[in-house]
Amino acid sequence: MLNPEGGLQHGVDYAVTVNGVTDIAGNAASVGPLTFRLPEIGEQGTVPQRSPIALTTYPGYPCYVDQSDTPVNLQAGTHGQCADAASGGPLGEVLPVTTLPKDRPIVVVFSQSMDLDSIRLNDTFTVRKVNANGTDAGPVPGRLEKNKQRIRFYPDEPWDVDGFYRYTMHSAANGDCTQTICGDNGRALKTDLLVNPESVGGPDMEIYFRGTESTNTVFTPLRNLPIRDTNSNYVIDCDTLGGTDCLEPFEHESDGNGGFLPSANAAKLEVSGSASLANLDLIDARVGCAPSGSDCPENKFIYQTYGLNTEIIGRGVDEEGNEGVRVLLYPTMLATTSASVFLTGLGEQETGPQILRMTYGDPDPEGGNPLGLVEGIIIEGEDGRPTFKTTADLTLDAPNLGLPDGGALLEHNLYSYEIELQLEGPIVFFDDGRMQVEQRNINAPAIDVIVSGNNALIDGGINLINCLTGIISLDPDACGALVGGDDVETGAVAIPLQIPANGVYLNFLSNPIKEIPEDY
Repeated sequence: MLNPEGGLQHGVDYAVTVNGVTDIAGNAASVGPLTFRLPEIGEQGTVPQRSPIALTTYPGYPCYVDQSDTPVNLQAGTHGQCADAASGGPLGEVLPVTTLPKDRPIVVVFSQSMDLDSIRLNDTFTVRKVNANGTDAGPVPGRLEKNKQRIRFYPDEPWDVDGFYRYTMHSAANGDCTQTICGDNGRALKTDLLVNPESVGGPDMEIYFRGTESTNTVFTPLRNLPIRDTNSNYVIDCDTLGGTDCLEPFEHESDGNGGFLPSANAAKLEVSGSASLANLDLIDARVGCAPSGSDCPENKFIYQTYGLNTEIIGRGVDEEGNEGVRVLLYPTMLATTSASVFLTGLGEQETGPQILRMTYGDPDPEGGNPLGLVEGIIIEGEDGRPTFKTTADLTLDAPNLGLPDGGALLEHNLYSYEIELQLEGPIVFFDDGRMQVEQRNINAPAIDVIVSGNNALIDGGINLINCLTGIISLDPDACGALVGGDDVETGAVAIPLQIPANGVYLNFLSNPIKEIPEDY
């Protein structure tokens, strides 16, 4: 493995030449020059800049934990809830205290190239042993291996079985890179993504875990490639979303019906019916452009940035009795670009960056899944090729969804909104040891966006335009009577969206070689 000093740079041509390398029998390797180039990400000042995020944290879940309602309790195995922007406190599930086999390193993967000088062991990145009651028990000696988008911490001694530990990635709101972990763009690590993905930095991210015995299962990290939002700023840097001669060009195949299929690591959104007002007339809605005039098929996609850690367990059987290879997926978060829905009379409603959280299932210690990781299986598909299948329970947050009054009197329901994705697709194994996993959804999950008054909705018979005008001017009487309700039939504004079948296309690549923990 080659890792140039200072890391690879975006927008630079590279060539690797192999000469004089032989196998153990003395046969010379026949490898032509390997050329490659990392995609451009745009210069500072020319494209919007956002903080880097942790795509995966192993062990643990990549978020700042709000302990106000559910504090970390190591003995009970609870790790609190991710901080989010929902009114009344966080809505997401209570996270478990995850585990780490004694011979594996801590691994963190980032969304952007990082300022490696800002990641300093025992300073901005710390690893501590803790007692069962959470009190500090001293530092853990070890070494920190860094490259541009991944860090790994190897302890000098194996983790104690049933011992508790905490690692911390230090950040701060608008943090200084001399004191916080930062990206190459000078932005502090974003730790409270669910509160405001567009602000800089956040509180320290503390992750507790418990050491366990070694395992003979295979830990396999995956990364989504290719990525259209290459600089992970939650927008597509083109003059138009359909542009093909720009920093992040539109490269979708036609669906044969005037629209487009999703490209790798994209998802398609569509309106599944008319938007509605409470007991008022239905109004037209469209994703990407105004309902009047021609359609805009290139504007109906969101693009994802994420990583995924997996554990290949061994023999398994799916729900239909097919034998295969059981795989567990470690829940994590993924961020997407914004989407816009246009409503007749109300104009553009922009979601802002959206965050999807994979959730844990019920623990199954006897079945070899004590943390409730997401179950998946590799089986032989109908075409004879290896096929991976899984069902992922997700929650959706859109904390920056724009509201006409800026959120003074109106609120929306896109906090921990539950979505189920039934996914399947082929696996391809390459000669260099990598594998490629494609996943497409076979179901069509609904996303019903509801906008209502705070703990209320606009009663029928009220003109919504006049009502919203009054709300913007902070006139609480402009809407007349307010009554309770938060569903499609009664919401002040209800927009029925869905992800169509085959509208999600995920594409993962594994690392070129299996990484063996003992060989460090």
